[in-house]
Amino acid sequence: MKKLTLLFLLAGYAAAGVNPLNAQYITNMQIYPPAPVSNEPVYLAVSTLFTSGDCPLYNYNVSVDNLPEIPVVNVSATYCVGMLTVICERTDTIPLGLLPSGNYILQYQMQYAPLSGPGSCEPPYLPGESDNLPFAIAPGFSYGITGLTLLNTPPILTSDTLWVVADLIFPSAPCELDSMSLSTDAITGNYLLNTFYCLGPLDVICTQTDTFALYPPHNPGTYSVLLNVESCDGFVNDSGSLNLVVEIPDNVFSHDEVTQLTLPVNFSENGLLFKFAPALALQHVPDELVIFSSAGNIAAQHKIQSGTESLFVALEPGFYVYVFYHNGKPAGSGKAFVY
Repeated sequence: MKKLTLLFLLAGYAAAGVNPLNAQYITNMQIYPPAPVSNEPVYLAVSTLFTSGDCPLYNYNVSVDNLPEIPVVNVSATYCVGMLTVICERTDTIPLGLLPSGNYILQYQMQYAPLSGPGSCEPPYLPGESDNLPFAIAPGFSYGITGLTLLNTPPILTSDTLWVVADLIFPSAPCELDSMSLSTDAITGNYLLNTFYCLGPLDVICTQTDTFALYPPHNPGTYSVLLNVESCDGFVNDSGSLNLVVEIPDNVFSHDEVTQLTLPVNFSENGLLFKFAPALALQHVPDELVIFSSAGNIAAQHKIQSGTESLFVALEPGFYVYVFYHNGKPAGSGKAFVY
């Protein structure tokens, strides 16, 4: 109906002998997304009509007046208008940025000048039509970690691989784990897990649940696990932590003998590093080590000579169960995850 009215106006101008070449109109304004929140970018979609063409948008400026009652978002847009006697319509999307939650009024002001080059025009600019649009920004919710739990059930032993489950939410889909790194503090033994997620272009909320395996703590005590989550574009940046208490297993011959996982710089050399207490400190000196894969197959088997202080076993990334033997009988076991 508005377009039909404009056509009648143009016909009226022509009948009255008025040159309508410089007429311009705002035909529609919408805020996108339709229900904006404070932690997502907001855009203005504005449709305009000119009575001559071409009619490119040359530039625009966005500012916010934080007035006591209702803030005003001012948008000033400059159009370059050609001399072709055609109806020129266009729709432009103008970013307004991130806005705090609350009510706003958008004030849109057009200005124009004759087209002087490809897509450009020079001042002075003539004032054009203006319009306003009230809108609201809802409080945003935090993207990143929505839940962080430990799958292990107490008691958690020094030889147990730790399984951390993270529930995550992202602003677009798909949301896939791109890379991760795991480290421990040399003094406290606390875990630091850094993860990076790459997000797809679909404008929908994406939820994800991932399980991370952390190598055994090897010593009793209280530990923390700090998880950092960051999207590849840097838009999502969140962290969460949990605490756990680790005890000594009854079936291990000495807490000094509990294995620890080493992470060499060269990924292909990853594996398990076993350190042994002096023989005099042990009730049963192990003489054999067998490592089983998650499928139950023997991944490695080593005889342990008397006096051995350490033994490194190179393994492919994966989950393993290891068993120590003394005179053919199990003398200790544990689980580990190789990255």
